[in-house]
Formats: sequence, structure tokens, C-alpha cells
Amino acid sequence: MTPNPHLQTAREDNRYPFSKEPFDKLAAAALENDNNQPTSPHLSRANRSIPINRPWQYYSQAFSERFPQFLKRARTNHSDALTAPSEIPGLDLMLAISMTTAFASLTDNTDVLTGDAAISYIFFFFLVWWIWASQVLYNARFRHRDILHCIYAFLTFVVYGALASFTATQIEETLGLLDDGTNQAEMARSNRLPSLNSRGISLVMGFSRILLLSQYFLLLCRAPPSRRPPLWWHCAGLVASTALFFLTYGVLMHSNSESANVAKIVFWFMALWVEGATHYMAVEHYDHESIPYRSAPLSKRMSELFIIILGAGLDQITKSFHSEVGTLGFGAHTIGIMMFSGIIVVCEFALWFINKPKSVNPEELERDREDQEKQNTAEKDDYVTSLSEVGSPPGSPTIPTSPISLARQPSSFNFSDAGMSDIAKPGKTKSQKAKKAERRLTIEDAEPSDRQLLTWFFFNFVFLSCIILTLQAVARLVAFDNMQVALSKLLNLMEGISKTNAPFNATQFPDAEKGFTDLGISFTDYIRALNLYMPEAETGNNLTASKGLEATVAVPVIVLYQTFDAVPDDGSLLSADVDELLNGLIGNATLAAQILADVEASRINSAFWFFGVAGGTLMALAAMNAIRFKHYGSG
Repeated sequence: MTPNPHLQTAREDNRYPFSKEPFDKLAAAALENDNNQPTSPHLSRANRSIPINRPWQYYSQAFSERFPQFLKRARTNHSDALTAPSEIPGLDLMLAISMTTAFASLTDNTDVLTGDAAISYIFFFFLVWWIWASQVLYNARFRHRDILHCIYAFLTFVVYGALASFTATQIEETLGLLDDGTNQAEMARSNRLPSLNSRGISLVMGFSRILLLSQYFLLLCRAPPSRRPPLWWHCAGLVASTALFFLTYGVLMHSNSESANVAKIVFWFMALWVEGATHYMAVEHYDHESIPYRSAPLSKRMSELFIIILGAGLDQITKSFHSEVGTLGFGAHTIGIMMFSGIIVVCEFALWFINKPKSVNPEELERDREDQEKQNTAEKDDYVTSLSEVGSPPGSPTIPTSPISLARQPSSFNFSDAGMSDIAKPGKTKSQKAKKAERRLTIEDAEPSDRQLLTWFFFNFVFLSCIILTLQAVARLVAFDNMQVALSKLLNLMEGISKTNAPFNATQFPDAEKGFTDLGISFTDYIRALNLYMPEAETGNNLTASKGLEATVAVPVIVLYQTFDAVPDDGSLLSADVDELLNGLIGNATLAAQILADVEASRINSAFWFFGVAGGTLMALAAMNAIRFKHYGSG
């Protein structure tokens, strides 16, 4: 049978015109798409290409046009390099951990007991804080979620670890503000170790500036030409800062004199001042080309730093609690001190989070605005639906009705207040609520200027410094109060023994035996030493017995000081006096009592700062509220 040529052609073209309804809507759409797509006449039904005759010039031209494209790297649009996401949890956590490492090392290895020690502590904290602050100012605007910034975060962690390694000694010695030791070995150590730490700090700070400079320089290369002038200011400031830190390192390599220590402090803070000034210069001269700061990431990072500092301060406060539990003088008074210390920490926490400026996050504002628009639309639809259903029985079709009368009762079908007027409804109307929400979004859109935001960000260092000293003062005040209670009880027990005629027997003083046991001292050995030295010392003719008696009486007091971590630092003059007293080299009772009183007084000086630094904290919060009022125009 001879095939129908028309049917054969239709099958080859995938058309079958023998159906009554060959195409439905989907088939018609598919056919239209197939007709719109260009087809090659050189493809057979088996999808085999049929070679055609083309001259070699055609292939040569195509090769010459397309082959260089494989060699050229695709040009990347780096305009998005100036737009950073508001938050990257992993990198932000790495920066917080790095700051915690350095701050914990600084706090644990520094006893803020004198004014010089407090000034030295704040100076060094400013160096640590500036590494964090400068990195946060970069991250808030330019940091992205890529492998390069992950490497930068790891290197920042290394920098903080290196900086923490140079805080193992007293920081006031590192800054060169204390005298040398009293003996030759201590003098050699005092001359060598502080100089080494100062050189290490200068070197680490210089490398941290190089790390940040590399980030800004890479951003400068990727930024559009119109946005580069402000970045040049940042790069220039970092170059000058790096040079000053390495210059300080060179000065300390050649000399460790007093003038070198003064030059060191001047160079350090001149470098940081130059960096801070470049941030203002960049936004002052290039206001339109500058990359704006955003309050949301800055506020979040500062809250993290505040929590870190508050946690370190709380750790300092609770350290004294560990030694007080189960020791002499522990009771309801100690528990009350613990509770009030916790209240102070909680109040500091509440003051910060209540008074800190609002964080303006454009992404969150946009979502809130969209949600508000959807809510307004839904409320409008519900209101129209309720109007159409008033007075209609269930199941009846909705028809347009006349305006609702003020005297009409609420609908009995939908149990709503659709039949009531807006005047009769309790509370605020929907339009008033919508206007209030829109006004809130409009106010929150008023992001502060860059200069105001920088001022608030830098001024926060003053608040953090006051918080640190306040928590240190609270820790010293708690420790001193508990130590004084225990010392008073110990002295009363010892006085009761001395009023009894010798020889003494341990069984005569059960309360004293219990108190000495709480301190970890053998009461039997103490009584034996008193029986040995007291009879001859009372005659006043035996100097050896007098020295032995003063040493015996001083032992329980010094052990109590050790329990509360109140012994003087090794190498100090007061520590040398205590050693002489315990070794039986001091036979004067008045001089021995003065040494013990000086040890007690050395731990109370910093506690007296509480009222001053706590007042400074409130003043700093008031200033921050003033900046907040200037930012947003509302409290």
C-alpha cells in the first residue's frame, strides 16, 4: 500500500490533522511557543546535524571573535562591595571572642588598687578597645560573608591573642609608671620585662594597623572611582598610625629610659588620634561620596562589648565569694553583701539597655512597613465586608446598603461592632492607630548623621571606662567588707586569749579553736608558741622572745589576708615588711600593728572610688541620652 504523502509530511512535522479537536488550550500554547522558537533547517528528525557547505573564512572569523573571550576574565561589578549585610553571626562572634580574650587577660593580671594603676589600666584598655572599635567601624559598612573576611577575622583573633600575651605582668609597670624593685634581682626583672612588653605591644598594634589597612586598600581597589576619596582618608590615617607604632618600637629598642616611656605613650595615642580624626575628615569633606555609617550594627556590637565587660566585672566580684564560703566570719552578713552586689550588676545592665540609642535597621524597617501596609489593607477589607453584611440574614447575598446609622445596634449575625460608629467605639480608632504606626516608622527612618553617630560611638568609651572602674570598686568593696568582719572576729578571739594568764591550754578556748580551724591554722601550735614567747616577752628584757611573739600573732592575720587575696604584691615595699615580720625580725608591737594595718588599707583605697566612678557612669548615660535626643528628636 502506497503511503499517503500528505500524512507522511504531517507525521514528520509532528502534526496530525485528522482529529476533530486537535488542540486544546495547553496544546495551542505549546504550539505557539514552538512556532516562535527558531528551528534549524539542517536538523533531521533523528536530531542529527546535516553538514552544510560554509567557507573557511566563516569559521576563522567566528574563532577570532570568540576565542579571546575565553582568555579574558569576566569583568566584575564591585559596586556591591560598599553595601554590607547588617549582621554576619559567625564573624561577629569571632570578633567578640577575640575581644573577650584580651580583656580577660588585662583584667585578671591587673590589680586596680592605686590611682596610677587605674590610669594605666584605662590607657591600656583604650588600646585594646581601639583595635575592636576600628574593626567594628569597618565591619559595619564593608564586611561581607566571603572567605577573605573569614581570614581577616582569624588574623584579628591572632592579634588579640598576641596582645593578651603581653599583659601577664602589672600594666603600670609596662607603662613605666612604677619604681624599680628593692633588690638587685627585682631591679633586673623590672628593667627587662616591662620593656619587652612595651615593644611587644607596639609591634602587635602596628601589625593590627597593617591588617586593617589591607582591608581598606582592597576595598579602595574594588570601589567605584566616585566613592574612593573617603577611603583615601582612611588609608592615609592607617599608614600614619602604623608608622608611629613601629617608630615607638624602634625607640624602645634603643632605650628604656623615662623619656623613652613618655615618648612611647605620646606616639601610641597620637597614632590613635590620627585614625579617629580621619573618620571625621572623610565624612566632613566628602559628605556625598562617603559611605554612611549605620546605627544598627554599631549598636549591636557595642551591646556585645558591654556584656563582655559586665561579665568580667561580675567574675571579679564573685572571686571573693569563693574564698568566703566556709571561712571565719561567714554568715547572714556575707549573704546580704552578695545579694546587693548582684543588684548593682543588674542595675548596670538595665541602665545600659534602657538608655542606649535605638538601632535603625533598614531591612527591619522595610519589613515592618510592609506588614503595616498589609494590616491596613486587611482591616479596610474587613470593614467594607462588615458594612455590606449589616442587616442581612445569614446566607443572603451581600448588596450595597445605606450608611450606618448611629442609632443602629450591633449586628446580631457576626457579633461585631460593625453597626456602631467610630465615635461610639472605645479606645483609639483604626485610623489613629495607623497614623501612629506610620509616624513611628517615619521617626525611625531618621538615621543620625555620620558625625553624630561617630561622636556617640567614641564617647561610649568613657561610659565603658566608668563601668569597669565601678565594677572593680564594687569587687574591692565587697572583699574589704567581708575581710573586715572576719578580721574583727579573729582579733576578738586573739584578744580573749591574751587576757588569760599563761600558761594556756587549747581546751580553754573552744570558740577560738573553731575559728582557727576555719582559717586552716593549727590552734595547738599557736597555743604552744604563745606559751613559749609570751612570758619572756612581757618582761621586756628578751628581744628574741618579743620578735617571736609578734611573728606568732601576725601569722593568723596574714593567713586571713591570704584567704581574701589581700596580701601585697611580691616585690613591693609592703611585701618586704610583711616578710620581715613573719621571719621574726620585728620586735616592736606598734610597728608590727602598723604593718598589718597598712596591708588592710592597701585593699580599701580603690573601694572609695565607687561613688565617683558610679556618678561618672550616670553622667555618661546622661550625655548619651542627650546625643540620642539630638539624633532622633525624641526621648
